[in-house]
Amino acid sequence: MDSFSPLSVINFGKKVLDKSSAISYYSNMARNRRLVAKTEYEVIQQKFFGTEEPKLDAHLADALNWYSQVCEDDHAKLWLNDYLAKDDRQEEIDKLVNVPKDWIPRTAGWLARLSLRGYPLTDHNLKTIETKLASALCHQDAKAEEAPKVKPNVQEYMREKASDLIGEVEGMIDDKTIDPTFSFYNFLLKEQVSGIVAAKMLTHFAPIADELIEAMEPQDDDLKEAYPNREDLEDMAIVYQGIVDDLNRYVGNAKKTRKPRTKKKPTKEKLLKHFVYAKSNDKMQLVSVDPAKIIGSNELWTFNPNKMLLSVYRANDSDGLNVRRSVIININETTSMSKKIGRKTEERIKTVLDGGKVALRKLMDDISGKGKEVSRITKDTILLRVI
Repeated sequence: MDSFSPLSVINFGKKVLDKSSAISYYSNMARNRRLVAKTEYEVIQQKFFGTEEPKLDAHLADALNWYSQVCEDDHAKLWLNDYLAKDDRQEEIDKLVNVPKDWIPRTAGWLARLSLRGYPLTDHNLKTIETKLASALCHQDAKAEEAPKVKPNVQEYMREKASDLIGEVEGMIDDKTIDPTFSFYNFLLKEQVSGIVAAKMLTHFAPIADELIEAMEPQDDDLKEAYPNREDLEDMAIVYQGIVDDLNRYVGNAKKTRKPRTKKKPTKEKLLKHFVYAKSNDKMQLVSVDPAKIIGSNELWTFNPNKMLLSVYRANDSDGLNVRRSVIININETTSMSKKIGRKTEERIKTVLDGGKVALRKLMDDISGKGKEVSRITKDTILLRVI
């Protein structure tokens, strides 16, 4: 459709609105974000009533400005699709389907529409279409139409949240709710935006701000033509750069205040995977306690029948004893010790198994000989008792 016929009146329910009333009605709808446009024809009619697409002899800047003000992302995507279809570029068409709306290059869409209508574009204009289109095709959301719906993962949720906020902010800019005096940082705080979502928003707004600033002293002919109104351009550049500055500061502050990830404690099964000990000793009629009880305990008593060595491991602090392979760790080196026991072996082992805390506290002192440093648990070691 190359042109759009004007409307002088609009039927609305049982009422017939004149052009002025219709414009007021639809403007209010657009301001409240409730304008629903189903087709290209309806979008143009509802917004501008009678405005036609630029003529083929119109100045390029005027033509681009018309499309920018009147048309939407869906139009740009449709016209880029038609532009590719003209040359049977099916592979690129398939990719374009999955490009999110935020990544559709609007300027390339307007240039593609002009090209399809026969507007005399320069080689530089055509190169602009290809460059921006290639960049957009790098950003695709994989879609599996027939795949069952699954709960979005964290990354998908963050991307969706960022997309929603970007749409809201763009609407606020269109309504001039955001001006150079607006604190976008406070807006982010109020909305409790996470640092990750803010970073995704930054990737959207930063290129726009860069383009607006570049357009103020343009070296690119397309930028000169796309932004002819210097006063509006300066205001928009200030607004977008302010958003980018606040996003940069917000993301930086979020990194500073981010809580360090808590290291997950290994399970007892993992800690005891390489723990070697004697489960029992039939000759002395001894059976080891469950080694899992050692982790977090205050005291461990062991006995090595081959060396006749009685050992006590006492915890160094409230975290209790722990295990690293076959070594008992976090021990108090002063109160932990090993001693050889002689003729009173059975009596002293009985004290370990049945005695109270006072008896156990005095037991090593009652055994003659100098205490030795405790060593690792071996395949001959019986785990007598854990307290």
